[in-house]
Amino acid sequence: MKITQLALLVAMGSTLAACGGGGSGGSSNDPSPTPSSSSTSSSNSVASSSAVVSSSSAISSSQNNSSAPASASSSSDANPNACEKINTVQGFASLNGGTTGGADTGAGNHVVVATTGAEISAALTNATYTDLPLTIYVDGQMTWENSNSAPIRVRRDNVSIIGRNAGEFYGVGIEVSHGASNVIIRNLKMHEVPQSRGSGDIISLNGQDGPVRNIWIDHNELYNSLVAPGCTTETCHKDYHDELVSGRADVSDVTISYNYLHDSWKTSLWGSSDTGEEGDADRRITFHNNYWYKVNSRLPLFRFGEAHIFNNYYHQVDGSGINSRMGAVMRIDGNYFDTVKNPIVSIDSAELGFWTVADNVFENVTTSSGSCATDSPPCYNAHEISTIEGHTPAYEYELMAAADVKAHVSENAGAYKINACLGFDEISSSSSSASSSVMPEGPAAWNVYNADALPGTAGSVSLANGGSTEFSIGGGNSDYAAFTLDSGVVHFDTSVGSIVHHASVNEVVNSDGTYPKYFTLLAGVTGNADALRGLEIEVAMADAGETGSRVKMLIRPEQGGVQLEQANSGDSVASYQSPGTAIDMDVFRVYHLTIALTSDTVGSVNVYAEGSETPMPNLSLSDVTMRPASGTGSNYVRIGDGGSSDYKSSIDWLIWSDEAVYTPAQLKGLLPDGLGQITGYAAD
Repeated sequence: MKITQLALLVAMGSTLAACGGGGSGGSSNDPSPTPSSSSTSSSNSVASSSAVVSSSSAISSSQNNSSAPASASSSSDANPNACEKINTVQGFASLNGGTTGGADTGAGNHVVVATTGAEISAALTNATYTDLPLTIYVDGQMTWENSNSAPIRVRRDNVSIIGRNAGEFYGVGIEVSHGASNVIIRNLKMHEVPQSRGSGDIISLNGQDGPVRNIWIDHNELYNSLVAPGCTTETCHKDYHDELVSGRADVSDVTISYNYLHDSWKTSLWGSSDTGEEGDADRRITFHNNYWYKVNSRLPLFRFGEAHIFNNYYHQVDGSGINSRMGAVMRIDGNYFDTVKNPIVSIDSAELGFWTVADNVFENVTTSSGSCATDSPPCYNAHEISTIEGHTPAYEYELMAAADVKAHVSENAGAYKINACLGFDEISSSSSSASSSVMPEGPAAWNVYNADALPGTAGSVSLANGGSTEFSIGGGNSDYAAFTLDSGVVHFDTSVGSIVHHASVNEVVNSDGTYPKYFTLLAGVTGNADALRGLEIEVAMADAGETGSRVKMLIRPEQGGVQLEQANSGDSVASYQSPGTAIDMDVFRVYHLTIALTSDTVGSVNVYAEGSETPMPNLSLSDVTMRPASGTGSNYVRIGDGGSSDYKSSIDWLIWSDEAVYTPAQLKGLLPDGLGQITGYAAD
């Protein structure tokens, strides 16, 4: 590692305004970051890249002191707020090939703008976007409700999620897992995720299902609340929320920079237990230029691996600050600790961690008792002595004089400070992106049954590949005409006699042996006024030789709702279980089913009605164990009767695609021509 010393020039007003990195010169005594002097662009255009440079070599500024490496040199022309500098990742995320996220690195990229969490998830799972890097601009407030009651899951490489026009996550977090690498999260306000939702963290990096590498979390505001809703005890307040940003198992080459982290009990945990998990020892995380304010502990709590913590501002910490445990190795330099209890410790684990401390400022700090001269915890006064001398990370980095950190970080950390440097006001229609849209596009083509002929009629189904097929008719009594045709509508009725009858189209989902798999189906259906069930729509998604999974969606006019059968035990969930949710189902409605399988047995399911962006009550299921398909290699769409009850309905049309999962908003104006009624899906 090499540190180059520079004399820091903080006051460069015109350059700061042009780059959107500086503030308006507020007092350094202000406990919260000041607003940026640059305003958020109101343009509706979309940038073609993430405006980011990845570099493992950078200029540095530092105090001239005896603890700096002997190779240090000096300069006097550094501007820490220049856009190039702001958009250059430092630290461990600059290694291992660097971190560019969804930026166009030469071959193009896909760029979308999302206004709901469901749109973000749809973009991340859209198979048509997997060929190139993906940049998602977040425009507006993402909530648990508009995210299909599920966290945002990043399970692919080369992604940027960037706030635009005050992008915000409220009550819903981002989970990066399943081997996802080269991911950037920037310029977002993210707050108040209850521990009951997903991982319970605002940003979670999880390497249990594959190594997560090269993550840059930069210029965000992350917070919970020290006073949780409905809580009357300190334990309840502490446990209502979990971490602001955390990582476990095989997670490495991560940089967390210029974030404003505040109002949190449990803030940043790295390594979930003393017993360790695969990949823990290889953990490498950099924290620099973050503002930690009114946070109780875990700043970070770090087990195993290596951390570098420099140029951070810690202010009003009541519990403990940096906690190095279980053999973790840290360099802690150039930080400013102001009114902090136990700024650097090694406590609450079976083994101590190790650290090099250099050039930090400690102002009004207090410590509990516990000598660091022993070989076992607790150690509360770790800021006074290094347990390993001269430890440095394997990269060059910028080190600001610790005395300047308080003013600089309080001015520049947090969301919406870098809008101009992200290029929002420099976007033109000549974008080099491979694609650019306000949200993920619908499928290139649909599979369509428009009820112009009986399901078993040859060629009655138009396929997305340009061909055609038909339903195969099956069930109990093949002589009984459960399906009848009447002026572009197929009537389905099994109420006369006891009969099982259905129609199936096979090979509806790709069976290439890979996951994830996706499926979106829409059906225009009229129920009945006879207190009978309406229609079963079943989807089976299995590769050859495997059992796979299936989902049954039951349209239930007699209950005023929709029922899902998806669980491994055959259990059901239904929209009509909540009081007051019954709907009139003897009229035409559009029902919308999405399925995303992450394996042959686990997936997520949502059901919408009438184009509403919010799933029907109880019908948003995340990472559930699916119901096994009825036979090995089952791969079909089936409509009809489940066999144990009478069914009666009218089918206007049925369409499906296995390209991706699509929310109603993503399909408005994009349904095939000639369907007839498309309530809720016409173009705005």
